Amino acid sequence: RLFNAREGFDFKQDTLPEKFLARGLEGGPTKGWKVDRDAFQTALKEYYRQCQWDPETGNPTSETLNRLGVSWSTES
Repeated sequence: RLFNAREGFDFKQDTLPEKFLARGLEGGPTKGWKVDRDAFQTALKEYYRQCQWDPETGNPTSETLNRLGVSWSTES
């Protein structure tokens, strides 16, 4: 996650392909099923919270980095 943050990735890249959000699946027992966009965003923010990451950026907080002993990873 730190590598991705350093390279400019954030919560905007933490998503599913549009086909899972916009149109239902074709065939099989899940025919017509799709992921609810709002429910996905809510679950994603909860995941960030449980990881002790910033819910607005999706990146680890400085407190989390210190707790894990990797605060050096963000130094230039």
